[in-house]
Order: sequence, then C-alpha cells, then structure tokens
Amino acid sequence: MPTSGETEVFIDPADLAAELAAQGKDAFRRRYRGYFLRVVKFPDVDQDFLEPKTVETLSRSTLVNGGGEPANGNKPPRLGMLLRLQKSDRNVFKSRITVGRARNNDIVLRAPKISKLHAVFVKEGDEISGIMDMGSANGTFLNGDLLPKNQVVEIGSGDSVHFWRFEFEFLDLEALLQRVTGKD
Repeated sequence: MPTSGETEVFIDPADLAAELAAQGKDAFRRRYRGYFLRVVKFPDVDQDFLEPKTVETLSRSTLVNGGGEPANGNKPPRLGMLLRLQKSDRNVFKSRITVGRARNNDIVLRAPKISKLHAVFVKEGDEISGIMDMGSANGTFLNGDLLPKNQVVEIGSGDSVHFWRFEFEFLDLEALLQRVTGKD
C-alpha cells in the first residue's frame, strides 16, 4: 500500500475486475470515484522514467495490454494499465493535477522529451473539466490536435491524450466500469 503522500501508480484491470465482482458496483464507485488515464502507448525509454518505484516490475507490454488474470480466474476485457488521476502532496496547485518530468508533479513521466511541468488537468471541485499544455517543448495533443500553449481546452471521457510518445485514454468512472465489465 502507498505511504502517506504516495498514490497507487498503476492499477491492473484484472485486479479491478476481481474487486468489482467481489464488492459490487456501489462499493467500487465509492473507492474509485474520479478519473483515470488508460495506457495506450508507451515509448521505449529507460526503466527510470516513472515514479514511484513500483513501475520497475512492469514491462511495456503489461502497461499497454494489462496484467494477468485475477485470482478468481475470470478474464477481464483487455485494457491497458490504468493511472488514477488524483492530487498528490508534491505540489501546491490544488485545482490542477500536474504532469511532467520533475518529481514534484502528480503524474511523473521520467523521459527526457517530457518537460519538467508539461501539462495540467484542470479541476473544478471534484470534476476534471480541462487540460492545458504548460508551454512544453514537445507539446500536448488531445484527440490528435496540438493544444495551444497555456490555454485550457475541454476534455471528455474517451478522449485521447498524448504527452510526447506517451498515449493515454482519459476515462471517467462510468466509462471505466463499462470497460472493466465489458458492457457498453
């Protein structure tokens, strides 16, 4: 389990499927409320590119294709590993979830082409309403379009987000539930 100030880095969809089956949707919704980034594509970079250290046991294939079968033997739909979009205590931006190479970001992507403060997800209360490129050298892309620098752009569940060669799918909790259960 993460210590104070740390968050779970990657969540295996197989574990989510098993937890959902064991607890039911209401308990699952209480525990996992919020937003997620599903790993779609990961660049070939050194192992020292993500924080905290738990990623060192995950291969690129596992990140993109998801983990193994859950303990109960039920096969979940093939999903990439998931990153939970949530604040850490590593920076002072309370209304923003930061993404970048520096270790004080909420989501740390330790690759040389990622800027120290690459982008932010903008929060309004508990909702994530937008994304903003913070003047990064290699840009942030939303659904294939380069974001203008320092301007908030609306984001919605199912949108594709690229930071350099890292590709993610932005998911709200209901979309995640549909993916985990395999139901539309």
